[in-house]
Amino acid sequence: MEEDYERAKAKFEELYNAGKALYEDGELYLVDEAAKVGKPWYHSKTVWLNALAFGVVLFQALGLGQEDVALIEAAALPVMNLVLRKITKEPLA
Repeated sequence: MEEDYERAKAKFEELYNAGKALYEDGELYLVDEAAKVGKPWYHSKTVWLNALAFGVVLFQALGLGQEDVALIEAAALPVMNLVLRKITKEPLA
């Protein structure tokens, strides 16, 4: 029994030191690695969509675009963001 305790304690210390386990309020927790890992921001379709939208708005603000398209863009952007949010599988890191 003592041997099992020492083995479990050594394993927990190994996981804790590797950042894979937590000890809070007298409870032991294993850290979900999938929850910690995310994709880089430049792999995000949502970030690129919003960067493109910013570019289009800036283009129009400089007087280089057509003014009547602004309403369509303003209505389409939140819809596209909602679609991308729905299909997103992983968070940003």
